[in-house]
Amino acid sequence: MGVAALLSLLAFAHSFEWTAGLVQSLSRTDGGYRLYLLGSAAIAMAVMLPAAFFAGTTLPLFTLALLRSGAGETAIGRLYAANTIGAIAGVVLTVHVLVPLAGVRMAIVLAAAGDVLLGFWLLAHGRGEVAPRRVADSHWWPRAPWSWAWSGAGRIHGRSCPACSAPASPASTLHCRCRSCATARPPP
Repeated sequence: MGVAALLSLLAFAHSFEWTAGLVQSLSRTDGGYRLYLLGSAAIAMAVMLPAAFFAGTTLPLFTLALLRSGAGETAIGRLYAANTIGAIAGVVLTVHVLVPLAGVRMAIVLAAAGDVLLGFWLLAHGRGEVAPRRVADSHWWPRAPWSWAWSGAGRIHGRSCPACSAPASPASTLHCRCRSCATARPPP
């Protein structure tokens, strides 16, 4: 995604020339205006679509990786929460700090560089140095004030999973539905 964002700067740099050429080449009629709308939409897509496409694929890919590693619903929920918090923080930081201080182009460069660095970090840690289940269940995760309701819901009546300490499923077993518990669950 970061590389696509950096490449979008090339399209962004030429977009003003493309728009000026479009305006000069079209007649000033209703048909020309319609062609201008189509052309300017195509220019905007050339600038934004590659980075937006890759930005939209990251969350489903991370979710798939967690599912394949056997992480439970809690880990996926935390991933979605981290994605939401990161999106909000990214917008606030970009709009109120990066763009006023560095401008649009430099803000894109800094954000893309941060994304590339994060990607390399994830690649290094995704090769087995840090187990996905351990990352998802680690204690560094910030706890929300209402998280006691979720984490303690299965323990209110003494029903928590002995394998992973998650709230137990409402079925008669004492295990939750994650893959690691499915292997620990005794056969019926």
